[in-house]
Amino acid sequence: MRRPRLPARFFDGSSAGVDAGFNNGSLSSLSCNWSGFSDATAGIVTYDYSFGTTAAATDVVGWTNADTNATVTASSLTLHTSQMYYCNVRANDGAGNVSSVVSSNGQLVAPTLTFSTSSNAINFAALNPGDSFTDTQTMTLTTSTNAYNGYIIDAYETQPMTYGSNTIPNYASPASAPTTWSGNGFGYNVSGGASAAVFSGSKYAHFGTSGAQDTPASHSSTVSGSPISGEAETVTLKSLAPQ
Repeated sequence: MRRPRLPARFFDGSSAGVDAGFNNGSLSSLSCNWSGFSDATAGIVTYDYSFGTTAAATDVVGWTNADTNATVTASSLTLHTSQMYYCNVRANDGAGNVSSVVSSNGQLVAPTLTFSTSSNAINFAALNPGDSFTDTQTMTLTTSTNAYNGYIIDAYETQPMTYGSNTIPNYASPASAPTTWSGNGFGYNVSGGASAAVFSGSKYAHFGTSGAQDTPASHSSTVSGSPISGEAETVTLKSLAPQ
């Protein structure tokens, strides 16, 4: 019995002859390709492949027949970033012999992140007796990412809010313990998205400073299989000047 000879080249990714350290950012698909299996006696008739979190493992995709294809893509997977994934291959010849398992050197899910704001500037109305020295404005924060640990949006103020020659103090409550609006100051509320529960009931908090940033929005639950796509949080900014 003579087993098929092992391949001379094995690559993660779908581009023939190119070894990819990362996939395309997908949390549901992996690819690999190879060349160099040979069998002088009976000839190679099929290949089997698997994917695992360690070399030769089958915990992501069990052994699957690839026919004579030397490039495969497995889909409908549940992957996450920061985890190495290995492709494993074995060849079958016409005499029923099976080669030893060969494993790739592994690939990671490429991390992705996009973030946008609905506006780069917020303009409050001129605070005066006509508007009871108060105004509210909104801004939407939109985040997409495949990061396993989600995301955190930090914010801080660079200087106190002012109107004319007057300074508006920060709202009393911190982001760690927002409260239903009471009194005066400059503060914010968050609605929608993963962090809205902390601010439910129209609770407000003040911004931190550059040395003590706070987190107005975050997604702390783990992400696998499907990425976060266009998750939006609406930040309501409120300013109420002391009378």
